[in-house]
Amino acid sequence: MSKRTIFVTFPTQREVRRVLEEEVGSLARLLYVEDVSSRERASVLREVEILLSFFLSAELSPEELACLDSLVFLQSMLAGVDNIPFAALPQGALVCSNGGAWADPLAEHALGMALALGKLLFWNHGKLSRGEYDFTEKSFWFRNSVCGILGFGGIGKAIAALARPMGMKIHAINRSGVSDVPVDFLGSLEDLETMLRVTDVLFVTIPLTRATKGLLGSRELSWMKDEAILVNVARGDIISEKALFEHMRDHPRFKVGIDTWWNEPEEGKRFRVNYPFFRFPHFLGSPHNANRVEGINPVAARFAAANIARFLRGEAPKGVVDREEYL
Repeated sequence: MSKRTIFVTFPTQREVRRVLEEEVGSLARLLYVEDVSSRERASVLREVEILLSFFLSAELSPEELACLDSLVFLQSMLAGVDNIPFAALPQGALVCSNGGAWADPLAEHALGMALALGKLLFWNHGKLSRGEYDFTEKSFWFRNSVCGILGFGGIGKAIAALARPMGMKIHAINRSGVSDVPVDFLGSLEDLETMLRVTDVLFVTIPLTRATKGLLGSRELSWMKDEAILVNVARGDIISEKALFEHMRDHPRFKVGIDTWWNEPEEGKRFRVNYPFFRFPHFLGSPHNANRVEGINPVAARFAAANIARFLRGEAPKGVVDREEYL
């Protein structure tokens, strides 16, 4: 019986290829997009049953997506799958996220943002640069505070693993309200108000779906403490941009760290926000690079390939997503 073909839709480095070959090379034939000419691609895609992608909508044209008649399994390299054009895929194809693959560097970045904001590092640095030597301002003491995690998947659990040794209490929200990781409070989205009212540091790590778009608006932000810290490493559209700006304007001690934005330009293009967040002294931004650390791509590839291997062996793959949540 001939092996199934895994078509990799993004250019791959040598180390990533090595990982893929180790994990699934004995189970399937790996075919890389850079090794297929543009003239051959359509005919290849018509036969392919398994895809491994990063940003599928950018990697394949609409005409090429229309060729995926035989597709049965799509594995994303990313934890977030909101970039996948679900409507263009065959109805029966399984789609899997790569949950947990990027969790460690994302958790470090999120906690770093929270620490910088809570300890007033940029605030005090700015004062010193202007010749102001003011040691009277009290920073936030993280021990015994409440760490709220909105989205208790791989990234949320990695944040909890860093926050708990600091003495923080972990209050988390996920879709089911059930988890195998012990926390001080665990609820579903129905318990969002309960969590937000007691949270000192909120980490947003929940996937962007139809249900979570605009999840944090004026009402939800009003439930939070006036001096709370909010860090978003999920997707910009989970938080209302207008509501967040107005909340920061009206609550000058509220602190915000943003890694994922409402308008993210292509590389090299000009970045803009619709509201002047950067005028706030307690606002910190990064260019959606929380997961960009040396050596992470082979790690993510191993996670993804291991999940493809589960599928090929007839086992239940992890991270299967409900396309109805994204269409």
